[in-house]
Amino acid sequence: MEVYLCNFHVNIYSDVIMDIQHKRITARVRPLRYAVLFDIATCKDYNTILRIIEWYSNFWGGNTNLIIPTDGKTIPIHYWKLLKSYSPDYIYSYQISDIDEYYSNPKQFEEKYKDEINNLIKKHASRDAALQFLVAKLTATQKHDQFIIDEQLAIQIEREVKPFYASSKELIGKMRAGGHSEPNALHIHKFIYSESSTPYLITSTDYTFENVSSYVELLIRTRIGSMKTVGEYLKDRRHLRYNQNFELRYEKCTPSGVDKLFESTRYLYEEFGERISHTKPFGLEWITTKDYHPEEHMSIIIVVGRSVSDFCFYYNLRQNKRLVFWVPGLVADNLEKYEFDICTSIFDTISHQIGTYVYSTCSINFVSDSYSKLEIESQLDGMFINFGLHWRSDDIEASYTPMEMIDTSIDFRRYDFKTKDNSWIQQIYNGVSSAAIHFPAPGNLTDLYGRTGSWMVDFNVTSDDEGDRSLGYVLPSNNEVLATFFSDVFSSRKGMKHKVRNSDSAISIQVPVAEIHYPFEPGNALTTQSRVKLLDGYDIFEILFKKIGAKIAHSDKGKYMGASIELFGGLSELADTLLNDKILNIFNQFLVGDPKNIPSEERIGCFLKNENRTYLSYADFEKIAGVNSKELRGSISDFLRKKILLRGLILQCERCSYLGWYRMEEIGQQFVCNRCYSEQVYTERHWRMPEQEPGFYYKLDEMFYQGLNSNMRVPVLSLNVMKEAAKYCFIYIPEVKIWDSAGKLSEVDLLCIVDGRVVIGEAKSNGKVTPLELEKYRVICNAIEGTFLFSSGATVADEKRKNIAKMGWIKEPLIIDGRDLKITFALPQLNKWLSQIY
Repeated sequence: MEVYLCNFHVNIYSDVIMDIQHKRITARVRPLRYAVLFDIATCKDYNTILRIIEWYSNFWGGNTNLIIPTDGKTIPIHYWKLLKSYSPDYIYSYQISDIDEYYSNPKQFEEKYKDEINNLIKKHASRDAALQFLVAKLTATQKHDQFIIDEQLAIQIEREVKPFYASSKELIGKMRAGGHSEPNALHIHKFIYSESSTPYLITSTDYTFENVSSYVELLIRTRIGSMKTVGEYLKDRRHLRYNQNFELRYEKCTPSGVDKLFESTRYLYEEFGERISHTKPFGLEWITTKDYHPEEHMSIIIVVGRSVSDFCFYYNLRQNKRLVFWVPGLVADNLEKYEFDICTSIFDTISHQIGTYVYSTCSINFVSDSYSKLEIESQLDGMFINFGLHWRSDDIEASYTPMEMIDTSIDFRRYDFKTKDNSWIQQIYNGVSSAAIHFPAPGNLTDLYGRTGSWMVDFNVTSDDEGDRSLGYVLPSNNEVLATFFSDVFSSRKGMKHKVRNSDSAISIQVPVAEIHYPFEPGNALTTQSRVKLLDGYDIFEILFKKIGAKIAHSDKGKYMGASIELFGGLSELADTLLNDKILNIFNQFLVGDPKNIPSEERIGCFLKNENRTYLSYADFEKIAGVNSKELRGSISDFLRKKILLRGLILQCERCSYLGWYRMEEIGQQFVCNRCYSEQVYTERHWRMPEQEPGFYYKLDEMFYQGLNSNMRVPVLSLNVMKEAAKYCFIYIPEVKIWDSAGKLSEVDLLCIVDGRVVIGEAKSNGKVTPLELEKYRVICNAIEGTFLFSSGATVADEKRKNIAKMGWIKEPLIIDGRDLKITFALPQLNKWLSQIY
């Protein structure tokens, strides 16, 4: 007997191997993703942000990372949503030191350290050399301000974002101005070393930022990186490309007035598709995470601001969402003069991006942390008149929108240009790929030497069957489970420190460059290779429960349900049958016991006391279903072919009078009595009606019968609803027995993984669940970070829902009842659940 587990066929009694499967594997290379938290209380101007951007500009793909304001105890909800949707691989906190003063106010810094500088001048003879020596010394030795991240916030970040640990002891690392060491990232200066390198780099060492307002400097640095840090490594690299248009714009910038200041920043309003080729720094390519179609609603976000928080919100959105624009406070305060230019810039960008697409509706969301709703509405009310559209017209709707109401889900991801389409069909045999998979390296960065750093490879495993999208493979965010994907990679290997985590629907592995390389082939960086291992549902849940000191085993009910799923050919097929009332009524009639209390004229079928079973004839089927033979014949024939229904005869032994049912395969011209084992030719003395010849009676497969008798309908329908909601992957197992660490035995009805989200649940036909049962599930779900699902065949009262919801779950529970077991009604609720940042 086999149990169907997410495209795997596993025999639960013996060591029968899994079927050969074919999966599509996509392996894309991307830079590591970072987020830096800074103390909003001590950051009153843009200087801290500049230092963070300078730090980012040292890394491959650094201009796409996040900057998050916090008080160390909480993160504002809109930034928290950004953090979770972006899913950074590493998180750091910014620590302020005197070096910040050196960058932000050099004169004040030199005055503060004038004695030391003068002493150093005597030794080094050069003021610049003395200053550089002092800065280097302070960078290496000075104790920085201890910006502390509260323990509870760190726990929340670890539980909900699940980044890598920045060090062996710290989840959140520390960085400061001038300190550019980050052991994991690919540092730009380490691989730009030869004249043969031609990466796409948006920078120029000719720029200076003297006499320029701080936010203009800030905006430019968001595109080209830091001149103070990157520029030092790029001197004499004149073959590296920089953007002529950008330089031309910058050359026009003077501090003399608003006119020229605004003129220099017009390109910076554009979030995507602008002429500045920042979309491919070092060969990075945008990959959309959402499908956009003509006649879809178009949403535009315009951040209006004069505060650090405003700019950070824009900075974080601009590379991850479509159509995000920045209106600096200086421009907003002089809007009468520039609203036409702003409209032109915005709508030029929209036209460039959407091309010929026609959007039926358009909403413009004005967002600001420093301007009130009243200020926004009074200043921007006439903004679109110059473009010929009033912002309150029918085809364009504009409004002030609180930051926490903005959709911060990610529209784009960035991958190495040469590996963005790297996919193939892989044969999976017995859960393991038939060939080893080589971890790809960044295709555009050909000159990688040992100890250069590392990058991420996002592996997506999807079904080769386009008809069933749920047959992919997405694992839950559990280190022990994730490590099984490339189990042989995580063994102890000198110099090869792989890490793995979940990222969207991908399994992301951090791939370091090998410590050795071929000296005569510098373009070939060595990376590891490994076979892919796909665990079945039972193995995954066994690991998850082991984490909390529990053991699991198939329960009898689980075995019945698993065998039934196998009989019908899949979970969906069984669920469809159980939703067919006419067929279900037939199956339920087999469960009817002794009919002694039922009037004879209402009795259906033949009940045998010796076997305590009811058997039905074809005429009984028609009577129960209320349909004619032609309508019913196809279903019954299908059930016979699948051996869900078994055909046989009811015969009575002429020796011991035992009345029993005999399967057709057991009899020929004669039969053997089930009680006295007497062999006899069956004649009119042995059968019942009709008189002429024995009539066929049908029996349910025993495992399916036991499944129905143990109320498996609600669990089956519940799992099927979850499967239909899955976009990438659905893995499940039927009910299991669980022994906790104290040896106490209990049962868990529902166990599944929906797009990487663990769901543990209870299924009841009557909607009644005890507080003790709920407490059991609360402990389990919170321990393994799963979502509790309560599924009921009857309606669950609102009061019951409220009581379940307030029990202290880490993740909000799901409740499905009555009509929700029909997919049409349940999907809206589940789609909303899946759309939440997990």
